[in-house]
Amino acid sequence: MKFKYCIAILSLILCLPLQNANAQKLKKAAESFLIDAVQLYNDGQIQESRAILSTVLSGDPGNDAAYYYAALCDLRLNKLEDAEKEFLEAIKLAPDNYWYKDRLATLYMLSGRSDKTIELY
Repeated sequence: MKFKYCIAILSLILCLPLQNANAQKLKKAAESFLIDAVQLYNDGQIQESRAILSTVLSGDPGNDAAYYYAALCDLRLNKLEDAEKEFLEAIKLAPDNYWYKDRLATLYMLSGRSDKTIELY
């Protein structure tokens, strides 16, 4: 019984580096997709960019830049409520990022909520 217990622990230990390697591969893939999404956004292919960003966020929900660019896409697609949620999530993940707050402030100004803009700063 003790031998089986040792084998189980050893198996878990051996699997840890593999899991970490897979996590790193997934992270790099998400970064690559994010770059593709930004390029599509810059080329004016907003819906295509937004679709890729949704995929990135489903695999890497802590990616503040993906939330930011998703919000920019939603803003361009006139989905203001969705854009606001995405900006707020990006700010939650990276509260010191000036640009995230600046774009959210712009959204508030465009939607006639200047009082919210003042609260950001």
